[in-house]
Amino acid sequence: MTTLEVQFVGSGGQGIVFLGFILSRAAVIYEGKDATNIQSYGSRMRGGSTISDIIISDEDVICPVVSEPDILVALADESLEEFAASLKEGALLLIDESVKFFPKNNFKVFRIPAAKIAESDFKSRTPANMIMLGALIGITDLVSEEAILNSLLDVMEELDLREKVKERNIQALIKGIKLGRALTKD
Repeated sequence: MTTLEVQFVGSGGQGIVFLGFILSRAAVIYEGKDATNIQSYGSRMRGGSTISDIIISDEDVICPVVSEPDILVALADESLEEFAASLKEGALLLIDESVKFFPKNNFKVFRIPAAKIAESDFKSRTPANMIMLGALIGITDLVSEEAILNSLLDVMEELDLREKVKERNIQALIKGIKLGRALTKD
C-alpha cells in the first residue's frame, strides 16, 4: 500500500464519523502510517448523509481530500447513490445487504448482512457500523486486527462509554472481521 482513499457513507446516526476516526487512528498510532480523516454531515441531525473520508499512506499525505475512493463502505441507499459515481474503476465496495441501490460499474462488491446480524445477535441495528468496519478489515487487512481493536478500545475509553456498549462494539467488530475473512475464502 502506498496511498489508499477510503470513504464511509451513511445516514446521520449510523456512526459513520466514529468509523473513520477509529480507522484513521489505528493507521497512525498502531501501524505507523500517515492518515487524514475529514467528516461531512448532511443538513439533518439524523437521516441526512454523513461522510467520513480517510486517506492512509506510507508517505506524507499532501492533500487530505478524497477525490476518487479506492474503497467505499455504504450503510444507506441515499448515500451510496450520491457517492458511488466518484469511485475509481475497480474499487472495492462494501454495501450493507439492506441497501437496495446497486451501482452498475466495474467494482469489486461485497454485500455484508451487517444490519441483519446486528438485529439478530445484538437486538439493535446500532452495532451494524462496527460489523461493517470489521468486515472491511477482514477483507482488506487495511490495518491489523490488533490495531483496529486497540484503536476502538482507546476511543471508547476516551468517550467514557458504558461497559455494556464497549463490549457490544468489541463483539460486533470481531464478528465483522470473521465475516470478512470468511467472504475472502469463497
